[in-house]
Amino acid sequence: MSDTATRVQKIVVEHLGVESDKVTQE
Repeated sequence: MSDTATRVQKIVVEHLGVESDKVTQE
């Protein structure tokens, strides 16, 4: 996963309060 996607994932996790493994785009 690209660095940008990682940053987006982190933001989504912080805003939605979901687990990171549910947001992975692999």
